[in-house]
Amino acid sequence: MLPEPSTKLWIPLSPEDDWPPVGGENLWAEALGNGRYRLDSVPFFAQGLAVGDVVTAEPDANDELQIDEIVESSGNCTIRLIVYAEGPYGRDRKRVLNLFQGFGVEGEGMEAYNLVALNVPNSAPISAVKSLLREGCDKAWWDCEEGTITDTWEQTEPPIREV
Repeated sequence: MLPEPSTKLWIPLSPEDDWPPVGGENLWAEALGNGRYRLDSVPFFAQGLAVGDVVTAEPDANDELQIDEIVESSGNCTIRLIVYAEGPYGRDRKRVLNLFQGFGVEGEGMEAYNLVALNVPNSAPISAVKSLLREGCDKAWWDCEEGTITDTWEQTEPPIREV
């Protein structure tokens, strides 16, 4: 039996101070039935969502499937990086992704904003991932945003930045 094709879900966004630079984001998901979907792609802009989360979605006025709510959290974290073109990785998002691969962290890059979106599974060595993120921030390789984090992420040292 062939796997079901991915379904595209829409989530509207409310830019504040010109960020995010888009009014909404499409995310790929696996249809589970009864209006439920498991997210397959890492959000570049949407807050509070992670790969593996189960969400509900219904058609909106444009007949696009719009995410309503999270019904089951995956326990994964979504971390986003803006990679500085002047840094050692320049615009090579693939090299940045490769830095995290050994930790079991996967992600995607977006050329338009030199973004990298990381999916940090709950099984990843959180402290090691955070140390690398912090090193990159300290050395001006990138800037970080915690799009979705768990209590474990929040309680694990080190912090990404000094507060």
